[in-house]
Amino acid sequence: MSFNDPGFLFNNRATDNEREAERLDWEHRKTLSQRYYARATWLVVLTMLFVAVPTGLEKWHWHVVTGAGVLIGVLALMMMFKGARQKALISFLFAAVILPGWIKVAPSVVKVVRDQTAVIVKEWERIL
Repeated sequence: MSFNDPGFLFNNRATDNEREAERLDWEHRKTLSQRYYARATWLVVLTMLFVAVPTGLEKWHWHVVTGAGVLIGVLALMMMFKGARQKALISFLFAAVILPGWIKVAPSVVKVVRDQTAVIVKEWERIL
């Protein structure tokens, strides 16, 4: 800034009301993005449980994962528009990679969990 420019004489600082409005807007955006992230997380958990639990609906796994992926993607876009880019990227990762991979891995994970549970139960029966 030069003294030849009279702009240094003007106060361009935001007023208290403007700063308060910006803070309230930021808090509102943060609250909305947290709400979207919580919904996306619940959707991921419920989808993973649906795939892992033996309900006899194995032919619907890809349909459910695709639908959940689309919903999570929409929530991730909404998070990105609200400024939560890291949470949006994590949601996109779950929607595009982890949930489809879970369909392939879930049967072996359930088998290992059952085997380990049986071992733990036998050990507790032996101890008690």
